[in-house]
Amino acid sequence: MTILKMIWIIIVALVILILCGLLFLPLELEIDSRVPVIAMRWIGIGKVMMIYEKEEWQLDLRIVFFHHNWALEKLIFAERKPKKRTVRIRKKKRTKNDLSFLLRLFKSFRIAKWQLAIDSGDYIKNAWLYPLNYAPYTRRHLYINFMDGNYLVVIVRNSAWRILYAWIK
Repeated sequence: MTILKMIWIIIVALVILILCGLLFLPLELEIDSRVPVIAMRWIGIGKVMMIYEKEEWQLDLRIVFFHHNWALEKLIFAERKPKKRTVRIRKKKRTKNDLSFLLRLFKSFRIAKWQLAIDSGDYIKNAWLYPLNYAPYTRRHLYINFMDGNYLVVIVRNSAWRILYAWIK
């Protein structure tokens, strides 16, 4: 009987360790307009990417050993069977708590990298904006250029434990 208890304790401990490990794995959102990509990664688990290839948007899903690619337009505009409508009693929404929850949730995210390149197409306006390249908080992040280069790169990170903490708090 003690060996059976020991095996169960080991199994439960492993499950708890795996769940705790999942809480601390980082989540990452990447938006890159140079190569039209929007990617959401749970590092170590999988990722979902929206990619613009061959004149259409693709949705690419990779989770551990599973990989699938869909055409996004076909997913959105697919013919669906009409559903029967049922009357539901709606509860009153609490906006004050929802707004504070959203604020706590947004505070849990960390911006790991951001770059913004701007060319307004007007040389005089670009010349006026050019000193922003050397401002203390925008240096190496904001690029005012004269070469018709406009792009945005943002990488935002979070962890499941931070989201859970914002939800509980």
